[in-house]
Amino acid sequence: MRASSTRTDNRRERGANLVEFALVLPLLVLMLAGIADLGRAFSAYIRVTNAAREAARIGVRNSAATEDMEIAAARELGLRLPEDDEALEIFIEKVTGDDGRERIVVTVEYYFPLILGGLLNLPGGAITLRNEARMPVFETE
Repeated sequence: MRASSTRTDNRRERGANLVEFALVLPLLVLMLAGIADLGRAFSAYIRVTNAAREAARIGVRNSAATEDMEIAAARELGLRLPEDDEALEIFIEKVTGDDGRERIVVTVEYYFPLILGGLLNLPGGAITLRNEARMPVFETE
C-alpha cells in the first residue's frame, strides 16, 4: 500500500511541475525577448549616431552633396540606399550659429522594429531612434 501512494505522489508532483513550467515559460520568453530588444536597440542607436556623424562629416567638406550625405548615412546603418528603406529618414539643414559660422545639421531617424512588438501585437511594434550631428562647414573651392 505504501508503494502505490508514493507512485501517486510522484505523478501529482510531476503534474504540478508541468503546470508551474507552463505558467512560467511565457514570462521567461517575454523577459528574453525584452533583453534581446534592449541590446538590439542600443546597437541600432549607436549606428544611428554614427550615421548622422558620417553624413555631417561629408557635409562639412561639401554642403551641396546632400545625396552623398544620405547615402553615407544609409550605408552606416547597413542599408543600400535611403530610398530602399521606409524606416529611415534623414534631414539635412544648414544653419548659422551665434558666432556667425555656418553649420551643417544632420538628423537621422530610424524606425526600429521590436521583437516584443510582434509577440505582443503592440500598435506599431517599433520605436523611433533619433540622433543628430552638428559640424561647422568648411567650403573648399
